[in-house]
Amino acid sequence: MKFLSIFIAFLGLPLATIAGDDNLSRFDRAEQAHMEKKFKEAIKLWEEEAAARPNNPSVYFNLGLAYKAEKKYPQAIWAFEKTLKFQPKDSEAIQLIEACYTEMDSNQSWKDETGTFQRALIAMGSDFWSPLAIIFSVLGGVCVILAKRTKVNVKRKWYIGTTVFSVVTLFVCIANASSSYQYEHNHDYAIVMDEVTLKDSSINDANKNLMLPAGSKVKVDSWMKNGEASVTLKGKKVEVKEGLRKI
Repeated sequence: MKFLSIFIAFLGLPLATIAGDDNLSRFDRAEQAHMEKKFKEAIKLWEEEAAARPNNPSVYFNLGLAYKAEKKYPQAIWAFEKTLKFQPKDSEAIQLIEACYTEMDSNQSWKDETGTFQRALIAMGSDFWSPLAIIFSVLGGVCVILAKRTKVNVKRKWYIGTTVFSVVTLFVCIANASSSYQYEHNHDYAIVMDEVTLKDSSINDANKNLMLPAGSKVKVDSWMKNGEASVTLKGKKVEVKEGLRKI
């Protein structure tokens, strides 16, 4: 009986291992595939994870690493740009974007449309700025009431000064909360997945062939329902029918 029990346990080990693999989350399976350098499988799993959890920066960052390992640089740049949507101060993502442009042997480089200081403010997020705006609006209101009630000039001046400070800070908080929300939710930019040649009769003869190199970042004026985009190039609005992926 003892030997029979050992034999059954031995047979059960592979089954337990298989069952354990099946119970792994998609995130864990993607990480495992990446560690085993099965990058195509990892990309498939990370893309599925991104579709299921579109607000997770770690998913986009790992997706970018997998694309970069496969030398799919435009896709990697897009994934790292998506990472910056949720983590604006992620210096590693910025360095990896620059590395992608270098490895593509491209004359392009990463451009910071936001600015370092503004990026730092945006990184705090609307969840930080919105409650702060409420606090200063309440503080300003309380100081107005106290300034009206007090008969001591020194206190009145202090309350008025605090009210002015609260109002100014309130507007700063509202502006930063709005900027943070728009930065995270707007899709004003896109990455060119494959080189696009634009030919349009409305463009001047000298500019009839406009090239959008793969990996380039373009500002989108508007998105159409069918996925097409309207962009401004050399002062002219043109429609790009394919090849762009929203950031």
